[in-house]
Amino acid sequence: MTERININKDNLIWAITRAGFDLDEFLEKNLSVGAWINGSKQPTIKQLEKFAHEVSVPFGYLFLQKHPKEEIPIMFFRTKRKHHSFNLNIYDTILTLQRRQDWVSEQKKEDGCDQLDFIGKFTTDSSLKEVVDYVRGLLNYSPDWAFDKKNQEEAVRKLTQAMENAGCFVSFLTQVGNQYTRKISVEDCRGFALCDAYAPFIFINNSDSVTAQVFTLLHEFSHLLLGQSAGDGNVDSADNEAEKFCDAVAGNMLVDGELLQNQWSFYPENYVKLGSKFRVSPLVIAYRALDNALITKNEYWAYFNSYTNRPVPEKQRDPGGDSYRTAVKRLGYSFLTYIRNAVKSNRLLYNDAYALTGYHGNMFETLITQKI
Repeated sequence: MTERININKDNLIWAITRAGFDLDEFLEKNLSVGAWINGSKQPTIKQLEKFAHEVSVPFGYLFLQKHPKEEIPIMFFRTKRKHHSFNLNIYDTILTLQRRQDWVSEQKKEDGCDQLDFIGKFTTDSSLKEVVDYVRGLLNYSPDWAFDKKNQEEAVRKLTQAMENAGCFVSFLTQVGNQYTRKISVEDCRGFALCDAYAPFIFINNSDSVTAQVFTLLHEFSHLLLGQSAGDGNVDSADNEAEKFCDAVAGNMLVDGELLQNQWSFYPENYVKLGSKFRVSPLVIAYRALDNALITKNEYWAYFNSYTNRPVPEKQRDPGGDSYRTAVKRLGYSFLTYIRNAVKSNRLLYNDAYALTGYHGNMFETLITQKI
């Protein structure tokens, strides 16, 4: 006879809502779980294991007398939409990158590396011009840096390389690790920065538009300039001083005021054309046009509302893409290089490297020997 388990219904409900599911919708699709909750049936061990996997909860958590307190471990600026205070996919992604960060940071300390000068170098009271000039020098970027880039993809790639050369580790992800069913919504998180004096990490949501990714990269980098770990959802506006600072640095870096005024004379109020030229979204052009008194607040908000309320097609992805190139982008070129060097010098066991990267066997070996 199959053994059945007497499970606390409150733990089942907690696990479902913890994973971000609407309880009623989940139970409509999973009638057996509803039966466990109302007490008309009891689950088997295998059924509970399957349930735990579906809601991404450690199996043992289903039997705890008290639920663990789980909170997003960094400052997180949300959109104005209603959100749960806890998002499991973001939480798990932050923990994954923090484990990688801790390992790299220890490696660099053991190697006698210096702390990175730009971490916490400025405050929100710092001169904007001083900050922008410093970042331009650090990343080796001129005001017209985007004009010779053939498309937005190249702009993102070159900016990422510049940040990695400066000492950052950048990961582009669409889901939790390699779990394709656990997508990270752009509305929930565009990106975040994990501050560390030796190994700062930046996460970018690769489901976001490429033009938005350019701005997010510099926005998150600006949090590192403040010495902050912080994350951002799809924020419409921010009263927080740190967010204002990061938006201002990113906006001025991407769209130089003097250069915009010069180009405005050729393309007045042509936000799309100017956005293409500067390799940013049209909304960033409008934001900088307002900064430079090229449009009024009313004109800005009229464009903001029309732009943000436009129909946006879902970002299409090539299902036959290069899995190795995708893996390098997810892990980050700099991080994977550190992993390779540690493995080849016998400072990191293969099993530990598998755990840090989420890749195993031939896939991992090919990554570290042929793809970086």
